[in-house]
Amino acid sequence: MPPASRAQSVTVVFAPDLVAFEVFATTISLASLLALLLAVSACGSAIRNADLSSGAKTMWVLLIVLLPILGPIVYFGVRSDW
Repeated sequence: MPPASRAQSVTVVFAPDLVAFEVFATTISLASLLALLLAVSACGSAIRNADLSSGAKTMWVLLIVLLPILGPIVYFGVRSDW
């Protein structure tokens, strides 16, 4: 007696779907890299700023690390001496 045949399903992925995913993944990757560079730059600027006390530096670095997109924008917007 021959073995029972099983129906196999094949998933077809169209090229436009892959292109859209690649564009999305690239955009997210570049935005993440930009946010990381902005956060590192703002942390470095806050740490090197001689006008800030150590408590103020700690506050700025925590704000930048906890809010990696909004924190640097606020830091560079509020601090005019960077």
